Amino acid sequence: MLKKLLTLSLGLALLASICTETAHATQHTVIIRGFAFNPETTFVAYNDTVKWINQDAFLHTTTSDLGSTKTWNSPLLNLGDSFFDVFIALDGPGPWKYHCEVHPLSMFGVIIITPVIPTGACCLSTGCSQVSAKDCLAAGGTYMGDGTSCTSPGICTPTGACCIPGALCSITTQANCNGTWLGAGTTCSPDPCGGGTTGACCIPTTGLCFLTNLPSECSNLGGIFTPGATCATINCGGHGLDGACCLPSGQCIQALQTECDQFGGIYLGPGVPCPPVPCNQVLHGACCMPDGNCIVLSQSDCLSKGGVYQGDNVSCANVHCGGVPKGACCVKDAAGIPNCIEMTAGDCDQAGGHYFGDGIPCSQVNCDPPLGACCIVGAAGPTCQQLTQAQCAAQNGTYYGDYSPCTPGLCGNQTGACCTPSGNCVITTELACLKHYGQWQGVNTTCNGVVCPPAKEGACCIPTVGCVVTTAVKCLKANGIYLGDGTNCLPPVSCGDKTGTCCLPTGVCVTTTALKCHDLNGIYGGDGTSCVAGTPCPNTETGACCLP
Repeated sequence: MLKKLLTLSLGLALLASICTETAHATQHTVIIRGFAFNPETTFVAYNDTVKWINQDAFLHTTTSDLGSTKTWNSPLLNLGDSFFDVFIALDGPGPWKYHCEVHPLSMFGVIIITPVIPTGACCLSTGCSQVSAKDCLAAGGTYMGDGTSCTSPGICTPTGACCIPGALCSITTQANCNGTWLGAGTTCSPDPCGGGTTGACCIPTTGLCFLTNLPSECSNLGGIFTPGATCATINCGGHGLDGACCLPSGQCIQALQTECDQFGGIYLGPGVPCPPVPCNQVLHGACCMPDGNCIVLSQSDCLSKGGVYQGDNVSCANVHCGGVPKGACCVKDAAGIPNCIEMTAGDCDQAGGHYFGDGIPCSQVNCDPPLGACCIVGAAGPTCQQLTQAQCAAQNGTYYGDYSPCTPGLCGNQTGACCTPSGNCVITTELACLKHYGQWQGVNTTCNGVVCPPAKEGACCIPTVGCVVTTAVKCLKANGIYLGDGTNCLPPVSCGDKTGTCCLPTGVCVTTTALKCHDLNGIYGGDGTSCVAGTPCPNTETGACCLP
């Protein structure tokens, strides 16, 4: 008995944790309109729900592609019908492609898991903020690296130039400066510490000569300092052809490449003089980070963070690093006026806009007023034009929805092969083919060589008749309820079964029969109860329960 109680308690706890997690998930809506899924690409997070709503006057389905790690197949959706599914980690990483079974050659979409953008500590003038590198740079802050935390002690402690008597200028914090700290953000280039008279410094062991105004710098390198002298007037015993070498301190010296490397400098080439070389200027450019984002960094900082440097003075606006692509999105503002904004498909979906495709700029899109395919019958026959809904109605045309395209043969002026639901091939127009739930094969195609899929049948519940096996189209024409391809009328199928709410283990509510709810491991709410498909399960009252 104790084992049963523990098992029941663990099961209830697991169900509660699943429902709690799902309650915070997001529901994304895909509108089926104009023979297309809008948006075609939907970005979700794990435990999110995708809900498809048919706003076409034609039958459609949402069906996962063959071989997908996650499978789903909606029934035929009439105008106003909807279907939902939940995407969880057990479904795999995706992406999951899908299509319409009625129009598999022209209607398709994809569900993509939104990539997780890493964050880190961002040091701002107002303090520290935990954001992404891109948002940090946009706010004018200093990004401390992916995974860093604002809670780390001293993460945003400011640094500046520190002048130490008899030594070089160094960049450090005020607490670590053993000399005079010049303030946050100050630099050592040009040298603010006032080294005095400039002179030549000879390194006897290498024959190296360079100019400096800090005798301490020369002595620290084992050299001999001569105030007021130049390298041209002093023979340090050098050999080979030297050139400009930019030291980490920002100063330039004349040195051999091997000597420059020993001092940790950047060798600019043999014979290159120092005066015109801006060693104190650190160049920046676009850097493609491992997460696909672009930020402006110096070449050394870019490489240290695992990025790919795009070149000095290159702007991120001119670089595509392979992150989440953007495109034109028509979205309404607070006044209800549609405007075009270039954003990702996921952001467009969350804003309730219409996404035109990756890489399509707003300059190629007309948002206000929206245009769509309009079939107009004239003296020369039917033609398709891109018009507003009002303009289409004024010309007695047939409007196919906002942003719908004028596909070849849509208005019936061109013919091609059409596979009917019965499995036969006929030559007709695209419009006639779609109206009869056929699969359009394309303009000017013929039935020669076209292999139409055989008619699919299943159980159909027809009022006053009961259950019969027929095709989905014939079932719908008889005002029946089609139970799915391959189903039959054998028990336990019963067209008179009562339905009610069913709370699935994911915390999502659907309306189904008690038997089907049991098969789905759900909790049945009773005959006659109902809920909106895809919404969280309704709260139920609880009380004390005395177990045996």
